[in-house]
Amino acid sequence: MTNPNMQTKLIISFLAILGFREAFATTVPNQVSKTSQLFDALPEWNIKTSPGGPVVSFNGTVEALFAYMDSEYPEHLSDVFDLDVVFGSGERGQKLDTPMLEKRTDFSESDAVCYSGAVADGRAITDGIEYLRGVRGQPSLPVDGSYLVSCSQNSGIKWHNHSKQQITLESFGSIADGAQHIVKFCRKEDKVGGVVFHHTQWGVEIRKATC
Repeated sequence: MTNPNMQTKLIISFLAILGFREAFATTVPNQVSKTSQLFDALPEWNIKTSPGGPVVSFNGTVEALFAYMDSEYPEHLSDVFDLDVVFGSGERGQKLDTPMLEKRTDFSESDAVCYSGAVADGRAITDGIEYLRGVRGQPSLPVDGSYLVSCSQNSGIKWHNHSKQQITLESFGSIADGAQHIVKFCRKEDKVGGVVFHHTQWGVEIRKATC
């Protein structure tokens, strides 16, 4: 049980780097933007490990954050991640279409655009979805932001903001819901790639990426 006097405060923000904007493939399913091949902006995580203590900043994907916390602050790993969610099923990576236990964000009216090229490894994406469901905090993304939130085995999950204002979601589970929607409609054997837009003007993309 977490000591309430040492409760980790997790503040999630995203680092806008040099006005970075990424082209978003929509009309051509197998389009690969040159920008995304060369550069992926990464989220910034600000973690306060004790009341009144310093804030630890870390840039990287959710998998990289897990490894960092496990190595540098193992006593606070369970404050940042719900380990029962990340590891509880005992079947991580074995199924591409595992049903969600709790519906957070509705993509039922959204059509996934599937890619025929630059696709990702399905098992790695399934793992990434579980990491996103397990990490605590509320993600925020600036106007036109586009960030690689999960990546392993050269398989990435990206979050895009196409609205005219900053977006803050209820949890990273909302991004996981979008990724799960793509998996449901775009998986082919052990590969998956595609993009889906939520009606509130943000989207999730699964594609090959450099981790």
